Amino acid sequence: MRDDTIRKLYYSIREVSEATGLPAHVLRYWETEFDALRPKKNRAGNRAYTEHDVFAIKLALEEAL
Repeated sequence: MRDDTIRKLYYSIREVSEATGLPAHVLRYWETEFDALRPKKNRAGNRAYTEHDVFAIKLALEEAL
């Protein structure tokens, strides 16, 4: 059977916050602390997280526990 789910290229900070359980302000702080976490920003300054960014956040959470 085929997997027909559509994967997004970019996620908003709200979506990443909900997926990881971290508040948005913590995600913004982590950008200053971890070089691996550098989401792209559009002209308005909104962050666009990739799957790689989300994976890096989840990995950091696992290592912290």
